[in-house]
This record gives sequence, C-alpha cells and structure tokens, in this order.
Amino acid sequence: MFALAVPVCLLPIVITLLWGQHKARKAALLAQAHNPAPRVRFSLKWLGGTILHFVKECDALGLILVAAALALILLPLGLAKTSSRGWQTPSMIVMIVIGCVVALPALIVWELFLAERFGVIPIAPSEFLPAVERVGEGAFATSSSLPSAH
Repeated sequence: MFALAVPVCLLPIVITLLWGQHKARKAALLAQAHNPAPRVRFSLKWLGGTILHFVKECDALGLILVAAALALILLPLGLAKTSSRGWQTPSMIVMIVIGCVVALPALIVWELFLAERFGVIPIAPSEFLPAVERVGEGAFATSSSLPSAH
C-alpha cells in the first residue's frame, strides 16, 4: 500500500515543479545547460570542496537542527503510551524539554542570525519570515481582539 500511496501523493508536487521549470525556461529565467559538466579528476581537495559546497547550499546544520527539534518533540509523544511508566519516565519529559528549550531556539538563532554570516543559504531566508520586531505586534493584536472572560 505504501509503495502505491507515495508516488500518488508526490505526483502533484512533481507536476507543479515541472510546470514551474517549464514556465521559467519559457520566460528565459532559467539557463539551459546544453554542455554537460566537465570531467573532474578525483582528489581530496576536490572532494573537500564539493562536500563544503553541499553543506553550504543545503544548510546541513539547519537541517540537522530541524530534524533534532522535531524528533525530540514528537518522539516522546508517540513513545509515551508504549513506555512502561508512560509520562512518569524521565526521558520523555527530558526529550520534550531539550527539544523546546535547546533545539528550537538554536534553530531560530541559526536561521535568523548566523547562517548568512557563515556563508550558508538558510532553509527559510529572512525575506520569507515576518520581521522579528513585528512578531510581538501580531501576538498583541490577536490577544487584544479576543473577547474578555468577564
């Protein structure tokens, strides 16, 4: 069943990406590469440069922080019911606390303030995120528009 569900679920994404690529080529926004990449002789210097380029382009630290935060927060939610003592198991609480107190703030600091300083392309560029100083404004506006309990 899984082998059928994954391709069916991914089909709209693939079609959308191919359509966007077609439109970009039609608008001359995407350069068409007719020449294949030149053959490069293998060396440790080339390998190190390639790995460093990959780490910077893919924001490897950001991806690791996202995976760690999600795993540390979501894993105990699924494991608690099968644990011998449930939520009384200290590891369940510790994982959630470390995920929320360490991993998520580290991800936010890395993505918003440090990634571009180290020459890494962030997972979510700052142009896509709301201004940090305006986040409090939105929270205040939302809370002040709620009806009071009196």
